[in-house]
Amino acid sequence: MPPIVRKIIVRTAIGLVATALVAYVADAIQVRIRLATGGPAKAYGTVTVLYAADLKGSKYEVYADQPDVETCTRTLFPQMGHSPCWYLREHSLKMLD
Repeated sequence: MPPIVRKIIVRTAIGLVATALVAYVADAIQVRIRLATGGPAKAYGTVTVLYAADLKGSKYEVYADQPDVETCTRTLFPQMGHSPCWYLREHSLKMLD
């Protein structure tokens, strides 16, 4: 591999890692600012999660009678021990073992 290609790859990788790190830190700061200025209602949300069990033939049964409410953060990345709300909304069905 020519040295110039290696240099481009290394700089691109460093740039991507730096961008991700800056985005994560900015996300953490903004959730703490929301928490300080607006309280938990502004920083956190809730998502209703349903449970399901696998059945034969690639089917599953959803248990809608016992929904669970999970707390999430209004962020891009997981923060303060909670998943982001956008992720929980997309994964609101949890499979039981």
